Amino acid sequence: MDPMDKAAVGFITSGCPSPCLGKNVAVGYVDKVDAKIGKQLYVDFGKKTLGITVSKMPFVPSKYYTK
Repeated sequence: MDPMDKAAVGFITSGCPSPCLGKNVAVGYVDKVDAKIGKQLYVDFGKKTLGITVSKMPFVPSKYYTK
């Protein structure tokens, strides 16, 4: 949801706890206008609303690939 007008701007496709980050991560689709890195949005879980930040993937840099 957009924090200003509470309008839906996308949807979550999957999510789970990240053992590397120690917090939850999710992947979803967001309207192109709202897909800017660092944009603050909200996710509505029905009884609960959670603030999220649009981030670039991958969430954790890989250490197995070297040039």
